[in-house]
Amino acid sequence: MVYFIRRCLHSHSDTLATKILEILAQAMADDSKLLIMEDIVANPPHTRSTTFDMMMMKVGGKERPLHCWETVTRNAGLVITNVLQGTGQLGYLSVIECMKVPDTLN
Repeated sequence: MVYFIRRCLHSHSDTLATKILEILAQAMADDSKLLIMEDIVANPPHTRSTTFDMMMMKVGGKERPLHCWETVTRNAGLVITNVLQGTGQLGYLSVIECMKVPDTLN
């Protein structure tokens, strides 16, 4: 089974995003995949990412660099297996592929 979340988690704090992913991870089979389509903030951040980050702060969310996505997913019981950078008009969006951490490693 493949799960897909697009442009949703950036609207939430790390704590809430982790909780959302944790609930999803509990429902996933060991061979399921989760695809998260979000902006991955570069270092230094692009003007677009900075603008979105300022907008997200109003609702309690934030744009995240890859190391933050690694922390959020790890804390939810997931591991990032691949990151695909967007191109063209959607170049600012990336797909973060995750799998459930096997129970033996949790």
